Amino acid sequence: MSEVSINDLGRNAAAANIFSVMASPEKSKDTIENIRSMTDQQIDVVGKLFNVPLKQLSMFRSIVRGEKNQFFEEGTFKYEVQRSSNQGG
Repeated sequence: MSEVSINDLGRNAAAANIFSVMASPEKSKDTIENIRSMTDQQIDVVGKLFNVPLKQLSMFRSIVRGEKNQFFEEGTFKYEVQRSSNQGG
C-alpha cells in the first residue's frame, strides 16, 4: 500500500471541487462572481502565490476580473471565443 501525502490529498480535493463547480452552470457563475468581487489585496495575494511580478499585479487583477487590460489590448495574447451551438449562442 502506497503512502498518500497531505499535498496529494489537498490536490485531489481541489481537483474534485473544480470538477464539481465546472459541472454546474450555477456554481460556475457564482464562483466567477466571487473571484471577480475579491478585493485588490486578496487578488494580489493570489498573484504573489502564483509568482506574478509585483509590477504586473495591476494587470493580473484586470485579467482576474475580466476587464480590458494591456495584455489583451496590445495583441500580446490574441484569442477568439467560440461558443458551441449547444451553449445557445
